[in-house]
Amino acid sequence: MQPAICEFLDRESVLCAERATGRSVFEGQAGRPVILLELAGSKLEVQEQSAAVLAWAQAHATGHRVAANRDEAEQLWAVRRKCSGAMFELGDAKLNEDIVIPMRSYVKFAKFLKKLKRETGLHVPTFGHLADGNLHVNIMYHRADKKETKAAEKAVQLLMETVVSLGGAISGEHGIGLAKTPFLRIQHSPAQVRAMKAVKAALDPKGVLNPGKMFEVFHVWKHEKLVVKLPWDHK
Repeated sequence: MQPAICEFLDRESVLCAERATGRSVFEGQAGRPVILLELAGSKLEVQEQSAAVLAWAQAHATGHRVAANRDEAEQLWAVRRKCSGAMFELGDAKLNEDIVIPMRSYVKFAKFLKKLKRETGLHVPTFGHLADGNLHVNIMYHRADKKETKAAEKAVQLLMETVVSLGGAISGEHGIGLAKTPFLRIQHSPAQVRAMKAVKAALDPKGVLNPGKMFEVFHVWKHEKLVVKLPWDHK
């Protein structure tokens, strides 16, 4: 199967969204992990794919719903659209990492996340693009709580080290920028970093293009929080 969209939300992500919307995805099964699928193709292709997906769901899923029209589809998508902003009920700060995990490592990564939550005592709701392994791991904490802040720093370091050890990447769609600078050298060797710097110097000899990004280490969690309303994270 090659669905047009394949999104995953874990239990914590779903629970946050359900509390924010006041509606459960599946009646009587609050907080169940969710996979959202959309199919594309010719009418015949979609019919064949739909039949295969429904057969799988009936055999293996604890519950499933099918949208009969766009309005019903939007109701299902509400859990995905609301989950990120709703996570702030778990903490007033988050380290949101868009890591990539190869499919062969999904089970190992799921076990790692469970262990990470247990050992740090933090909430780590995770959701994202399951078809290509690009998952958003949200390490939630309270910035004024020194213990939680230290636990979050430890958690994000362990996350990146584990992702690379499982054959993954530290960034799937948002690049390195500032937030990922502490982890660039976990994934890339000194020789690779020197090569990247050489390319940067050749294309930007005066250092005027996005200065200070990527190569200079910046610990975002050690800087004062700026209160900015972002449509995907705040009501």
